[in-house]
Amino acid sequence: MSPRSDIDTIGEALVALGAPFIDWAPVSHWSREEALIRAIAASHSEPAFLRVLPLVFLARIRSGFRGAERIAMQRSVLAELGNDL
Repeated sequence: MSPRSDIDTIGEALVALGAPFIDWAPVSHWSREEALIRAIAASHSEPAFLRVLPLVFLARIRSGFRGAERIAMQRSVLAELGNDL
């Protein structure tokens, strides 16, 4: 059994949030805000995440993103969230 990669873990978390990936099972590893910020950071090197992030954001937009700004600042991806938080 091969060790789980960060990409696999983030992929599972995105599926748990509604991403249409077939290679990963839905597993919630973090809060939805943490999962989204990790996916944004990983999308710089994993284009599949970049393609599904709009779907996940639209599915979760009504849930609110209060904790996302703090996590995004810690991971240096605040600009990717935009100015409307």
